[in-house]
Amino acid sequence: MSDSLELIYTAFLNNQVPTEWENAAYPSLKPLASWVQDLILRLDFIYQWILRGIPRSFWISGFFFPQGFLTGTLQNHARKYNLPIDHLTFEFHPLKHFRQQADVQKAMAELKFGEELEMDKELEKPEDGVIVHGVFPRWLQVGL
Repeated sequence: MSDSLELIYTAFLNNQVPTEWENAAYPSLKPLASWVQDLILRLDFIYQWILRGIPRSFWISGFFFPQGFLTGTLQNHARKYNLPIDHLTFEFHPLKHFRQQADVQKAMAELKFGEELEMDKELEKPEDGVIVHGVFPRWLQVGL
C-alpha cells in the first residue's frame, strides 16, 4: 500500500476527511460522515438548479464561494438598472420561514415534472435580489 493510500485509510478509520480530498474540496470542519452527506446535498442542489432552472431560494452555505454568488447578484442588479456596482450594497430582510436543505432535497426527489415545491409556494419571488437559506437561524431575503 502506498503512503498516500495509507493516510486515506487512516483518515477513514478516524472519521476524518482525507487531506488529499480536503485540498481539492471546499473548506469544512465536519467529520467524514457529515462531510459526505454535505457533499451529496451540495451536488444535488447544483444538479436541481441545472435540471429545473433557477431555484426560488438559494442554499447559500452550499456554495464553495458564496461571495461570488453575492457579487453576481450585485452585478445582475447593476446591469438591470444601469448602475455602477461599487455604489450598491445589500439589505437583508429576515423571513419567518425556515428551510433545511435536506428537506428540500427530499421534496425535490418526490416532485413530478412541472410541479412546484410546496415550500416554494410560501415565498414570493422578489422583484430585485434573491432569497437565500442556510444562514443560521433563519432565511434572509437579500435585497438591493
